[in-house]
Amino acid sequence: MFRRPVRPARTVTAAAAALAAAGALTATAIAPAAAHAPAQAHSRARHVLLLSVDGLHQSDLAWYIDRHPHSALARLAGSGVEYTHARTTVPSDSFPGMVGQLTGGDPGTTGVYYDDSYDTALLPAATTACAGAKPGAEVDLTEDLDKNKDSLDAGQGLTGLPGSILRMTGDAASLIDPSKLPVDPKTCRPLYPHSYLKVNTVFDVARKAGLRTAWSDKHVAYDILNGPAGNGIQDLFAPEQQQGDRLPGR
Repeated sequence: MFRRPVRPARTVTAAAAALAAAGALTATAIAPAAAHAPAQAHSRARHVLLLSVDGLHQSDLAWYIDRHPHSALARLAGSGVEYTHARTTVPSDSFPGMVGQLTGGDPGTTGVYYDDSYDTALLPAATTACAGAKPGAEVDLTEDLDKNKDSLDAGQGLTGLPGSILRMTGDAASLIDPSKLPVDPKTCRPLYPHSYLKVNTVFDVARKAGLRTAWSDKHVAYDILNGPAGNGIQDLFAPEQQQGDRLPGR
């Protein structure tokens, strides 16, 4: 959602529009952003749509708009907002990048460096005798957390797939196998993705403002975007995208 092209090495993100509409977050912003927007963009937003395209760079967008000036992307760019100092997270990857967009925090603030990492403070998955257990655990935030990663519904057990996928539960955490989660030594309980996140999300802010929130993503591990309270997203649709080619209409 940019108004005009900026230097080509920058990755395109649309999160700034969502952050501006919902208000400030508790996390520290990744980098200062210089915004240039048309006058109408400053009116109070009633709806915010965030589109994140993994791997789309500013140069890609500029190239596409130049060749397709009447496309939907061109119309968005013409009436949107340009953030000329936007930066990707370090490391730059889809999972920490998405968390960064929806929190305003870098990995050092959010605690999320990658979708498969290591935490020296947690206990290994399936630990039940926590007293005296040696800390240090893999933190897996991939499709491996699914109850069944080979099923479009992540293991919910829906019949009639793929046609019935819209009946998939919005409670992504219920489709995570707790035996695959790292264990919190303070509680000796599995630590779900949303509890692993150290800061709130734009969805938390929107809900506190009385707005309705919804999100769709590729794995139930994106329960992390619910934020630490676990209820930031009211309508979360997270079918297992390894099976995405079987979705209706695909």
